[in-house]
Amino acid sequence: MAVEAPEAVDARDGGRRARVAEVEGARAALREVRAKTDAATREASETIRALREELLAMDVGKRFGKARDGLETPEVDELNSRVGDVPELETPELERVNAAPEEKATTKVSSEVSSSEVVGPSKKERSVEDELMTVRGAPHPVMKAPTSLNGKPALDPNRIRTISLNAPRAFLYENFLSEKECEHLLALSKGKLHKSGVVDAQTGGSSLSEVRTSTGTFISRKYDDIIAGVEERIELWSQIPQSHHEAFQILRYEPGQEYKAHFDYFFHKSGMRNNRIATVLLYLSDVEEGGETVFPNTDVPTSRNRSMYSECGNGGKALKARKGDALLFWSMKPGGELDAGSSHAGCPVIKGEKWTATKWMHVNPLAGPNDDAHNVFYDGGPRSTASCSDAQAECRGWAESGECDKNPGFMRESCKMSCRVCVGDWRDGSYVKPEEVKSETAST
Repeated sequence: MAVEAPEAVDARDGGRRARVAEVEGARAALREVRAKTDAATREASETIRALREELLAMDVGKRFGKARDGLETPEVDELNSRVGDVPELETPELERVNAAPEEKATTKVSSEVSSSEVVGPSKKERSVEDELMTVRGAPHPVMKAPTSLNGKPALDPNRIRTISLNAPRAFLYENFLSEKECEHLLALSKGKLHKSGVVDAQTGGSSLSEVRTSTGTFISRKYDDIIAGVEERIELWSQIPQSHHEAFQILRYEPGQEYKAHFDYFFHKSGMRNNRIATVLLYLSDVEEGGETVFPNTDVPTSRNRSMYSECGNGGKALKARKGDALLFWSMKPGGELDAGSSHAGCPVIKGEKWTATKWMHVNPLAGPNDDAHNVFYDGGPRSTASCSDAQAECRGWAESGECDKNPGFMRESCKMSCRVCVGDWRDGSYVKPEEVKSETAST
């Protein structure tokens, strides 16, 4: 038997290895193509499915139907029919690749389906998406009356927006008041306005201050049926009984007038027995420019168009006054301590007038004895030691407001414990007021 020359064996084995490498390369290219086409198929199918679901959720027929607005809707009808006729995405490239035997695949497969051929939305599908955007941009129907159920007030969760979930907890209810209710509140207050005062932090009495330059008046609780209806809806939204509510205060701000940053929470001894827990601010007018409600101890949202707000309004999370809207925010943490993030200001009005109605709400009913009614649970926190302490009594509140990051030069030097520059002891949460909080209150 003839022995094959080593050179021939090496040549034959080299050829086999080259063919194996070629097949493996083709298989890898095949897997890559299948992955791309599978991903494109899923993405396009999800796009079509999302379009269909959004159209159904919008309830186009109800929004633009003849029974509600008296509008003809051939465009909407055509849009619904076109979405219903959109076919499932076809993937000829995927079928072609699946049909190719792996054993005969070559690297040429990868060039047959280039990235430019990956399946995307068809012209028809893009048209449907364009029409959907048109429907989205159509004017929403104006609310003609507050929502009710069986003659009782009801909330519409679709009109409630979260402004902040923490420090402070704040929520906006769009179109909370009807046009009639806004005008009624304005009519009751006009001709009765006087210079607004502020609460003295030491005595609890009212005094005039440049902090607040508006004019205002009060409307007693359940003054008439319209006022009682508004108060009933505030009770439903806030879940705080009306027996805990103060009377409405109506305020008017003319150009240049403002209410500088302040807390609604009381600091005088008698007020702290039954403190204000939350506030509802009703906007009775639009404001052409300025007049925002701003929370200065919060960060400005990164998505904000700053050109739409005044310099004051760009000082934190803020709301532009819009007639009929209502803002609910909490002055306390859940345990009853002051929420430093609830500091808020009424920015100076630049153009136009600003009218608001404020409803303050307390921890306990206002009609009964208030002595020791407000029991506060103080959150746990750092406790000073000889080697780690704060130089200022207000450090804890400043730190909670984010000042350690906003003003690190001062804070990390004067408020080392609160900014965690050093580590002191730790105190557990308790109903007994900590020494740190006592000194804070005394200095306020």
